Amino acid sequence: MRVCAYEDRSTDAVGAKILVLSLLRHSPGTRVDVTLPFASDELVHWFERSPGVRVSKVRDPSRSGYQVKARMLLDALDDGATEAVWLDTDIVVGGDLRRRLGAYPAEAIIVAEEYFGAPGQGGSQRTRALGLEVGRPMPSTANTCVVRVTRWHRELLREWDRRLTSDEYRDAQAKPWFERPLHLLGDQDVLTGLLGSTLFAGTPIRWLRRGRDVAQCFEHGGYPAHERLRNLLAREQPLLLHSQGEKPWRPPGGRPSLHLELSPYTLAAADYAQDLAEDSGWLAPRLRLSRVLRKVHRGHPTATGLLPAVARELRDQRVVKTWLRRVFAAG
Repeated sequence: MRVCAYEDRSTDAVGAKILVLSLLRHSPGTRVDVTLPFASDELVHWFERSPGVRVSKVRDPSRSGYQVKARMLLDALDDGATEAVWLDTDIVVGGDLRRRLGAYPAEAIIVAEEYFGAPGQGGSQRTRALGLEVGRPMPSTANTCVVRVTRWHRELLREWDRRLTSDEYRDAQAKPWFERPLHLLGDQDVLTGLLGSTLFAGTPIRWLRRGRDVAQCFEHGGYPAHERLRNLLAREQPLLLHSQGEKPWRPPGGRPSLHLELSPYTLAAADYAQDLAEDSGWLAPRLRLSRVLRKVHRGHPTATGLLPAVARELRDQRVVKTWLRRVFAAG
């Protein structure tokens, strides 16, 4: 398994560090290719002290940010990888990723489900907006914080890359996210549209389930109370903890944030503080309620933020609407 990661924001290098540390702890021996265009020699040395980790500082002027995903996965396959995996740099790996992904057939692309209650979930509207014929309705939006591909997916990756480097996509990304059309909201919306088309309807999809496999830590509602309770009762932890949206090392406005201080991502990341070789003060709680809940639950990634998650789920109408859609769809 070859893991690809990319970060072109110097403020977020710490996320890439935590990703690599957690990945190598739980899946030792994994080959990791990290691209950090801004990296200093000191930072490169920090990463490459770990066997199997290779750092590149090359910046592709035709791509930036998440535009690089498809191209990096293709490059990994061209370089001889039989299985290439993209991971966002705001992920903590909490289990044996190589074993988990290796259980799926090579013909299947592996992606994560979007968080519960996310607007515009799944469907076929993205496919139609891309000008493609619908081949299958998508049950969920493909969250591309993790993408596993093999040689079976080269054509899909090429088309995804073509769309991500098109003028239409670039123009959309230049706008605030709330002004972008749904099918061009981000790279994952383009991939979702492609997977729903007749061009790629024959490509099997295996989903990493939200809550069970991936905790989408998007405010208090991204990893909702019902998913947390299920994991607590089953005594299970998600394989991946994804700090979707705001980042705990750079909270909005620099002010303390309850959901970031109680985020499962933040609590799991604390296990790697001593190995970061930089200031990790952001891992410590500043708010009184955060300190109390961390102490009561001993920093458990799922249990610590359960109370705010319950409060959010009780008042969040999107969650109620999602449940109602599920009930009527099942009927």
